[in-house]
Amino acid sequence: MENPEQLVDNYIRDMKSDDPRIRLRTQDLINKFFEGYKTSHGEYQAWHSFISARSFYNANGCPMTVKAPFPKEPKREQDDGSIGKVNKLTPVMVKLAQPILRSLIVKLAESGMRIGSAVQIRYGDIKEDFEANRTPVAFRLRGRITKTGLSYWSFALDDARETIRDQLEMRKQRGEVIDDNTLVFPLDRDYAVQQIRDLSDLVGLNQTKRGLRSFCSKCWRKRVQTILERDEYHINPNHVSLILQAKPRGRDAHYSMPSKDELGKEYMKAANELRVLGPLYVKPTIDELLSRIQQLSTEERIRLISELEKEKEKGPLRCASVAPPQIVSLLSQFGLIEKEPKTIKIRSPS
Repeated sequence: MENPEQLVDNYIRDMKSDDPRIRLRTQDLINKFFEGYKTSHGEYQAWHSFISARSFYNANGCPMTVKAPFPKEPKREQDDGSIGKVNKLTPVMVKLAQPILRSLIVKLAESGMRIGSAVQIRYGDIKEDFEANRTPVAFRLRGRITKTGLSYWSFALDDARETIRDQLEMRKQRGEVIDDNTLVFPLDRDYAVQQIRDLSDLVGLNQTKRGLRSFCSKCWRKRVQTILERDEYHINPNHVSLILQAKPRGRDAHYSMPSKDELGKEYMKAANELRVLGPLYVKPTIDELLSRIQQLSTEERIRLISELEKEKEKGPLRCASVAPPQIVSLLSQFGLIEKEPKTIKIRSPS
């Protein structure tokens, strides 16, 4: 087995030869390696290894012009079936992961954040919403840690908040001082990527089909985007881009500057589907609803009926996001709203 220095020396010696067959010997070896590796490992893996070998020679002053065709097979298939598999197996990965990695996985799976940005988030970037126990929890992404160089707001739900709280408490017990400059996810990016891939292998997320790239956090990003873009949620496409820390596109992109609270409300429309550890809101059964109403005091029942009558006078609501949040929360708590494609009908409390 030749070491790197010997490979470079052999290339230089071959290039001094007058025989064109000898001068092309290194390139022939790389081509032969590519064909053999493609047979045993798949086209994409062979192409990636080929590019790495060519880069090695170029970086050591040995120009290499040999090329390989880009793989025709997809890097990874993405359809309803694969998204469903990710939704099903991500909670399993969460249970198997260590506390810090567990909180990172939940955050990535619910926000679609790039892993390179996530591992640079400081406690000061989440402190306000985190300590106030707000849902969703807003994460401030400063331009220095984002791919585009712009600042964004990212969001996560209560289960992400609690997993972060658990690992912070664990670190405090070990003597670590948590301040505004403390990293929320103190993991090296490459280490985190490898750990996620190992877990995805363990739970069966990686497909055995040749030529497909291993599972990565980008699959969660695609999951979040797919959910937010569903017609039933009526979320502005520019707002979807901002939630995913991407530049809005289109004629009105430069005028799309929603506040943190506006983006949070848009994000919460899909909270049930985005939440990794089960739905956020569970509609009670009729028996549970009647039981809860019976437990209300007379004053609380009168207040509930009064609010219902006020909303009835205004006519049917076009969507839940139009109603005052406190009313929607109150009605949802008792299961007194029934969602339809375009309206919400208010049922009688009796």
